[in-house]
Amino acid sequence: MTRTLVISQGALGDLTLSFPALLALAERTGRAPDLVCRPEWAAAPLRLGIAARVISTEKSIVTGLFADPPTPSSLEFLRDYDGIILFSFSRLLESACAASGAKVARIAPRPESGAAVHVARHLWNGLATAGLLPPAPGKLSDFPALARNKVEEEARAARPVLLHPGAGSLRKRWFLPGFVEVFKRLRKRGIPARFLAGPAEEDLAERLAALGVPPEDIALSGSADQLMDLLEDSAALVGNDSGVTHLAAFMGLPAVALFGPSDPARWRPLGPRVAVLRPGGLSCEPCFETFGENCEGAGC
Repeated sequence: MTRTLVISQGALGDLTLSFPALLALAERTGRAPDLVCRPEWAAAPLRLGIAARVISTEKSIVTGLFADPPTPSSLEFLRDYDGIILFSFSRLLESACAASGAKVARIAPRPESGAAVHVARHLWNGLATAGLLPPAPGKLSDFPALARNKVEEEARAARPVLLHPGAGSLRKRWFLPGFVEVFKRLRKRGIPARFLAGPAEEDLAERLAALGVPPEDIALSGSADQLMDLLEDSAALVGNDSGVTHLAAFMGLPAVALFGPSDPARWRPLGPRVAVLRPGGLSCEPCFETFGENCEGAGC
């Protein structure tokens, strides 16, 4: 049975968009790959069955791959694998992995700026070019995804809608009073709702409280395990173009993804029940990956 190691250096959204290709790879080889990723997100690929084992990017056997030359212990670690897949821009890392004698496939984490190619398709195409997967499905909706077990509508209705106003970049965050207005309208219609603030978003909890949101209506997730518990116990999610929205969609939650300067043609969350909202009537193209900051006024 082929043993494959995947190294992903990206944030949660980048990692989640690699899951469809990794699921297809596991089906083809008969074994889920081992995965190197950021330690704060390790629980997600393990709980979803994406990876057989997760190794932190902070472990010395991983950081030693960036030494020149790579450390002997790092090369010895790699020799346990038949193939190594890198979702990385680093040619240094590719060279270090090749020194182990394993077959290495390096794929840029995203397509070139301006290309209207979805990131998940780009990653799949890279594995197909390397001979590791068949051609990608024609439609994004046909990509493998894990949907939650269906629950009774009555049970789902009793669960809260999660509102996640965070994102890794401040530029991708819809204005906070808008989320508060959605929260109030849901509550007015008798729909339970609560806010979600991730481990690096303490500022959001403080700002929401300043806007009058009671502390008991703000859920804090300090780890990937806590985040997934909250998502599994929710009816739906409304969020920005963020890793949390990508993970929620992949887990099968109905999700509304709010896009501003980033391009949904490249970054749309993948899942069975996803709606993307972006302002219409704009004369500008999505500029998140081509400009360092938003234009004045930022109509998007």
